Amino acid sequence: MMNLNLKNNREFNGLIIKGLVVLYILFSLPYKGFGQNKSTLSVGFSLAPVFGGAINRSDNYDHYIDSVKSTQGLRATIGAHIWANYALLKTVDVQIGLGYMETGFSRRQTGLNFGNPTYPGIATGRIEDNSNTKKAITYNYKFQYIQVPILFNFYLKRSGNFKWIYSFTAGITTNVLVKHQIQANMDPGYSIEGKTTYKIDSTGFDARRIAVNLLVGAKIEYRNNKKSVYFIQPAVGIYPISVSSAPNKSHPWFVMFNVGMLYDLF
Repeated sequence: MMNLNLKNNREFNGLIIKGLVVLYILFSLPYKGFGQNKSTLSVGFSLAPVFGGAINRSDNYDHYIDSVKSTQGLRATIGAHIWANYALLKTVDVQIGLGYMETGFSRRQTGLNFGNPTYPGIATGRIEDNSNTKKAITYNYKFQYIQVPILFNFYLKRSGNFKWIYSFTAGITTNVLVKHQIQANMDPGYSIEGKTTYKIDSTGFDARRIAVNLLVGAKIEYRNNKKSVYFIQPAVGIYPISVSSAPNKSHPWFVMFNVGMLYDLF
């Protein structure tokens, strides 16, 4: 009976060892190929169209609201970064950048009538035109930042020819405020004191000098040759801590599409 048990144990242990070897082969092959197709350090740049809005307190506009009630909307901007991409592990890269991005949102007043308030700084701050002309103003709230993003790219898969690599991206960005302002645009055919655009160096929000945003997304890389890689990196981001102090709090969010190139150093 003892010999039988020993024999069964040896067979069972042998099966476990064989299973571990098979799992090792299955999981290590793609990573080995991946490692052969990536550099340790690369540098590059990207441009990024950005679309975004903000989560704001409902009473933020109490002093600037019109008789019809204003509505909040989205804005399109652009960002630009330079990057250093370092292979932290076989399947994890750290991507550190320095760049510029403008985030924010828009607010629109429609159906404005004589005596309705506008944003302070636009003429007298009230509509003084008593005509039947349709009156509407779009306010673009702009927060302009110098950014230091730190992103981690986690390898997901590669193509059979090693040309394409797909990764999951997550990270955090430190933002240093450069400027915040409102650009107010009158609808075509309407002007206030002969002007159709007003730029005001105040958003009504007490903007913080330092802000932080989180983001998640993906990274798709295409190896052009032995030294250069093109990439697209779509991501969704949000500022979890208000970019402004109380009482007017704002949490911008955005969708961005980094499109750029990396050059392998080694």
